[in-house]
Amino acid sequence: MVADYVYKHNPEVKQKIIDLSLTDKNKRSDLLVDEVGSFNPDIIAFSWRDVQIFAPHEEDVSFQKAIQFYYSPSVLKRIGASFDGLKGLIKYEGVIKENLSYLNLIKEKYPQKQILLGGPAFSVFSEQLINKCPDGTIGVVGEGEDVVSRLVKGEDILKNRVVIKKGNEIIKGDEKSFLDGDKLEAIDYDYISSIFPQFSEYLSDFVGIQTKRGCVQKCIFCLYRFIEGTKVRNRSPKAIADEIEMLNKKYNVKKIWFTDAQFCSNKDSVGICEETLDEIIRRRVKIEWRGYIRIENTTPSLAKKMIDSGISTFELSLTSGSQKIIDNLELNFSLDDVLKACQIIKKAGYSSQEILVNFSLNAPGETKETLIETLKFYRKLEDIFGKGNVKPFIFFLAVQPHTKLEKLSIEKGYLSPKYNPISLNPFWIKGLIYNPPPLGKMLAEICLDVWKSQGINSAGSEILNRLEKKLM
Repeated sequence: MVADYVYKHNPEVKQKIIDLSLTDKNKRSDLLVDEVGSFNPDIIAFSWRDVQIFAPHEEDVSFQKAIQFYYSPSVLKRIGASFDGLKGLIKYEGVIKENLSYLNLIKEKYPQKQILLGGPAFSVFSEQLINKCPDGTIGVVGEGEDVVSRLVKGEDILKNRVVIKKGNEIIKGDEKSFLDGDKLEAIDYDYISSIFPQFSEYLSDFVGIQTKRGCVQKCIFCLYRFIEGTKVRNRSPKAIADEIEMLNKKYNVKKIWFTDAQFCSNKDSVGICEETLDEIIRRRVKIEWRGYIRIENTTPSLAKKMIDSGISTFELSLTSGSQKIIDNLELNFSLDDVLKACQIIKKAGYSSQEILVNFSLNAPGETKETLIETLKFYRKLEDIFGKGNVKPFIFFLAVQPHTKLEKLSIEKGYLSPKYNPISLNPFWIKGLIYNPPPLGKMLAEICLDVWKSQGINSAGSEILNRLEKKLM
């Protein structure tokens, strides 16, 4: 989106995109130096997608090894996991050093070039990463469109969410500037493909599209509000449909992932969600789509349009089947409303689409009683949609900077107030998986037992089955 925004607002500016992740690791530095030398840009912008050591869910191998190391009753398993974990830590540290090395390489080879660093990883860990960057680096927190556009015009960028390294000083810009949704026009993919030679590499799987930015919800573990702001800024339904139609009919894209915090944020979002789906249906594009769905406000009309427009998976970010835990996490919905919405979806023409349900075990305030409530709620979903259609996805909450959960973890002594979120300290790493006693050991051992017997992929149903046998 950044390149497209710059193109539309500064058409005279030449741009080129390269993806180092698609290049052999041993050739990335040479490729970067050669590309910068031949293209000779004034500004070199790096986007850093991820920096965390693991994702705390059942399908992440690093997470599995961490659980083995901290909770396995087998000494041999813990020793084996410690070696695997050490390899993972070395790899993790190596990735951080490698990514920073590209900035240092550019600073060394082309000292007059302006370096920008942005992307989700930098946005979340900007305080830790900016100090490791070369002098003069401009770090972008959150959105980058306006920053780059201002920079190429020679305008003041301190009105944006930036951090700039100047010697030993870090200069911070305004942290309240966000683009209105109507300024995010339909991306010109013909232009993007002309400046991004590797564009076609991403068209065979799900292609991400934003229908909105920002989030009005206050979930205590989530970073969307920090990165995108606390106000929902909807993009034009026409612009969204234009993008989908172009991707589908010109580039043969069949799968769309809506990258929003949630597809339907609240009651106020229902209308524009319907308008967006109306545009997709009207254009008769043959796609399947998915995204994070908050369904508690679903109406019969919205449900039918989701199905008619090609939704392939209803991914329900419930986190828990206990209203007490829902309230503790400040998720702002009623489980009774969720069940009513499920019935609406079933009546609207549901035809065995996958129901992917995200359940977080051992969230703040979790007890055996709330776990039993979650198990019962899971069975209610199976009663509505059919046992084979509901896939529970099990995870533990990740403690992230800039969230209420981080503050809560520190207040409860579960995490050190001096912790560094990108540190390799194993005691801090354990604290980044929110799985405190007294339930933590039991839940971890159930997960380990299931992973041992059937692997980590799609283990959610069996984890809940084992938990049900233990508690009920």
